Amino acid sequence: MKKRFTMMISIIIIIFSSVIFAQSPTITKQPINQGVIEGQTATFLVQASGNSLSYQWYLNDTTLIVGATDSVYVTPPTTLFNNKSKFKCTVKNFSDSITTSNATLFVTAIGSRVTEGVQVLYDFKEAGGTSINDQSGVGIPYNLGLLNPAAVTWTPKGLGVNYFAYINNENPATKVINACKLTNETTLELWIKPAFETQTEGSRILVLSEDASNSNFSIYQMDKYFILRTRTTTTGSRGEPGISTSIGTATDDLTHLLFTRASNGDAKVYKNGVEIANDVISGNFSNWNSNYFLQLANELVDGPREWLGTFYLVSVYDRALSQAEVTANFNLGAIADSKPEIIIEPKDLGLVVGQPAVFSVNVVGADTLTYQWKKNGVNISGATNSSYTIPSVSLSDNGNLYFCTVTNSSGSDVSRFARLTVTASDKRVTVGQALLYDFQEGVGDTVKDVSGFGTPLNLKINTPSSVEWKPYGLLVDSVANINSIDVAIKLYDEAIATTEFTFEGWIKPENLTQLSAAIFSLSGNTSDRRNFKLNQQGNYLQSYLRTSTTSELGFDVSTSGGSLTNNLVHVVFTRNVKEQSQIFINGSRVANRFTLQGDLSNWRPDYTVKLANEVFTSEPWKGLINLISWYNRALDTEEIQQNYSLGPLGNINLNTPGNLSAQVNSPGAVQLTWSDSSNNEDGFILERKQAGFSYVQIATLLANSNAYVDSNVVDTTTYTYRIKSFNYLTQSAYSNESSATTLLSTLNAPTNLIAALNPSDIRIVKLAWEDNSTNELGFIIERKDGDANSANPYEVIDSLSANLITYIDSSVNEFSIYTYRLKAFNLFTQSSYSNVSTVFTPLLSIASPSNLLATPNPADTSNVLLSWNDNSTNELGFVIERKTGDTSSVEPFILIDTVAAGITSYEDTTVVDSTTYTYRVYAFNADTTSDYSNLAEVTTPVPVELTSFIATALSGQVILEWETATELNNAGFSIQRSKGDGKFIDLNFVKGKGTTTNKSTYRFTDKSVLSGKYLYRLKQVDLDGSVNYSKIVEVDLGLPKNFALEQNYPNPFNPSTTIRFALPTFSKVTIKLYNTLGQEVANIVSKDLDAGIHETSLNASNFSSGVYFYMLKAQGTDGSTFTSTKRMILMK
Repeated sequence: MKKRFTMMISIIIIIFSSVIFAQSPTITKQPINQGVIEGQTATFLVQASGNSLSYQWYLNDTTLIVGATDSVYVTPPTTLFNNKSKFKCTVKNFSDSITTSNATLFVTAIGSRVTEGVQVLYDFKEAGGTSINDQSGVGIPYNLGLLNPAAVTWTPKGLGVNYFAYINNENPATKVINACKLTNETTLELWIKPAFETQTEGSRILVLSEDASNSNFSIYQMDKYFILRTRTTTTGSRGEPGISTSIGTATDDLTHLLFTRASNGDAKVYKNGVEIANDVISGNFSNWNSNYFLQLANELVDGPREWLGTFYLVSVYDRALSQAEVTANFNLGAIADSKPEIIIEPKDLGLVVGQPAVFSVNVVGADTLTYQWKKNGVNISGATNSSYTIPSVSLSDNGNLYFCTVTNSSGSDVSRFARLTVTASDKRVTVGQALLYDFQEGVGDTVKDVSGFGTPLNLKINTPSSVEWKPYGLLVDSVANINSIDVAIKLYDEAIATTEFTFEGWIKPENLTQLSAAIFSLSGNTSDRRNFKLNQQGNYLQSYLRTSTTSELGFDVSTSGGSLTNNLVHVVFTRNVKEQSQIFINGSRVANRFTLQGDLSNWRPDYTVKLANEVFTSEPWKGLINLISWYNRALDTEEIQQNYSLGPLGNINLNTPGNLSAQVNSPGAVQLTWSDSSNNEDGFILERKQAGFSYVQIATLLANSNAYVDSNVVDTTTYTYRIKSFNYLTQSAYSNESSATTLLSTLNAPTNLIAALNPSDIRIVKLAWEDNSTNELGFIIERKDGDANSANPYEVIDSLSANLITYIDSSVNEFSIYTYRLKAFNLFTQSSYSNVSTVFTPLLSIASPSNLLATPNPADTSNVLLSWNDNSTNELGFVIERKTGDTSSVEPFILIDTVAAGITSYEDTTVVDSTTYTYRVYAFNADTTSDYSNLAEVTTPVPVELTSFIATALSGQVILEWETATELNNAGFSIQRSKGDGKFIDLNFVKGKGTTTNKSTYRFTDKSVLSGKYLYRLKQVDLDGSVNYSKIVEVDLGLPKNFALEQNYPNPFNPSTTIRFALPTFSKVTIKLYNTLGQEVANIVSKDLDAGIHETSLNASNFSSGVYFYMLKAQGTDGSTFTSTKRMILMK
């Protein structure tokens, strides 16, 4: 009993814990719709999180399915009665319960196509017409229209696309978009036969889009594989990246291609019932755009997005079909063509001799197909493939017709006849040319149609003054009125018959600013009706083509901005039976339009051809027209390039001018001549350059010119010339180059004339100058007496040869002034004069100085003063010589110094005391020297001779002692002291002995010292006030033994003074300043200081003059104290 009770308690605890701690269930994966074929079972799955979960499945919301208590429920074999049944599951635990959303079961009858969820269905059984009907039976039919029927081929069972087709509905595919957004699922199903396994990059098979960058879903064929995309909230704007199948999955066989995307993101691609690719595309369809269109085989863009091949079925579902449903639809197969049906016909070819010709067909049909190509109705041996190639066409192939018969067991089909047009490599294309203006008339008011086709359609120039005939065309230089005399009925007839045409022109616009300027038009007499028109619109071309779908004005086909230049350009417009419009400039396609649908059946037969305007004065065009032609067919690209490669008509190219010669026959001009080698130039362009520079244009000359004088030249400059001819269209190559150097037209004056005495002979004058000309014959030298301001006339003294730059004038006198000038000359002219230059000829002798005196300097008896008389005016200076001894001494004289001219005194500071010297002086200049002066003798006096000077520290004082051997005029000694800061102060003055030859001793005691080092010197003062200083001696008193406060110095002072004090130990120090009232006026020092000598400065700039007291207080660390007060005087 106890054991049972314990077990019950445990169970209760477990149950209680489960209830308390259970996690509420959460659905992590909803069950999804299932599609099966009658008799198959369906599996529904739910995934949930939580503790101790239990499951219960329900049918159609309320019916509990007995035994369906797992996360997976498999139905019994289904019947059609189960179609659209709904299944959901309730998941619960002790904490809570949650129910899934409903998943629908779709059941399809055995042997039937899956129809549940289909939104549009196209089976292409119309077999003709311009409408593809929606056979889905759901909602309002979303039929598709063929905007250009010529681009498709209807077969009994399908629709073949052979060119750039536009198959869509003008309204958005609303029912498809809304249904798929509601379910977040879709299936795209195709039965197709691609024309080629590799197609234009990104060929659109099926799209629901606005343009190439924005789509809800799309199926592309690439290079042997497919790309399938659907837009969701997690993809790009066109559903990228989508799913790509592997290389080789896209072939040219009949293919069942199907793409599904379920609401849980599972996406799959099936080919012929087999899954070939899968991925997860998360998100939902809430961002699908409701304004997009459903389109087949292309996209609403004017570019290469076309897909070529045959459609047999296209359907779109609002749910993801299951594998079973995919297999069922595939097994039913496609209702495809059995008998051969040619989808892509062989094209007419326009080629140039030597190019290959390839004719081909693309065919649908069952079983094995056989091919037989024929030329002009005769079988071509071995031509039994879908294409036939002529490796290199010749003129003998021109005009041949080629077609192909395709056969299988169900029948045969015969292609259209394709014409081969062959043009010689050096000829323009002429086949199909219905109109040709070559503008070779040269004169008159008529432009002739020289095509040779039908009745000539000549043009009348109604405004002859607006045009100018050129050897290479017709230049329209003002508003013109040029139109055909008759209506262009032959152009109309050919357009109606072929539904094709080509316009060709060689033109050169006058400028790139002309707007709405009509180059060519086939129009009525008003500006609102035309069949075709080509405009210049600034820097691009604008054409208007009238078709059965446009207004009478036509529809615009334009090139891009910048495609037109103001050079001669080749312009071609073509319109082909596939309703493709193209514009070529210089052999390259610059505009390509497929959306201009319709044929030419609404063209008017009563319109005329007009050039350089449409209705007179309304849209004038200016420029050159070299050629206009019109073909009754659309030229191939190869033919357009052939005509472009041959260039424009007429005499356009220019021969190079020859034999250019540049000659200089006189100053200031270069004569140019050349040979005119052309007869079609409008003029010549003459260019010139100098060394180191590029060519620049200097003149534009008239046609037929052969000479020119260039007078815009600089003297003595080398110029190189070249010339080229030009006309309205082109320029020739440059002629040969020819160079010439110009002559000097004037003589440059000599400069920098310098007249100077000849260094080697001062009796002559040397002239030097700079020669600034290269064309002089010589120089004329002129001279006058006096300086430049002299009124004396200049006289020619000589004439020299060219290129000389010096001259010697030996005809001058001593002690004279001359001024010179010169000029250059040749046979034609003379230069202006040079600068003037003046020279002074010297005296050739110098008077010697006299009255030389030598005496001791009274201010400093250690020096000797010399003085003398200057007796010359032409010296440069004086040389002073000295010897030791009296005048009779045999000691040699030595040079002691040199002084400048006019100096008559000198101080000799290099003498020795108590010594006799003898002096002499002479004058000198650059050319000579004078005799010596008289001799002057002097004996230097005896000085104060200091023999010793010592300083001794004793008992806190310094004793100074010194001794002299002799004294001369000694007033005494000033004793000076310094603390080593470079500043000496006077301590006392000791009187000297005057003049004596006896030894004298002196002594002084300095009692004002403290501790530390001191420096002393003696300032010896003579009776005349001159001073001499002794050597410096040093004494060290060590650290102070007592506190001390020195008198400030200087005192009196203004404004600064220094206070010194001694500390025998480390102390706390204050120094304060007081006025005579005892008031503190400054705290000079307040700090802790080490033992030693200290000093501080006081700046009293802000104090008034008067007596002040400074007090030192010191508190030593050893307990000692000190207080001292001294007086100072501030005197401002």
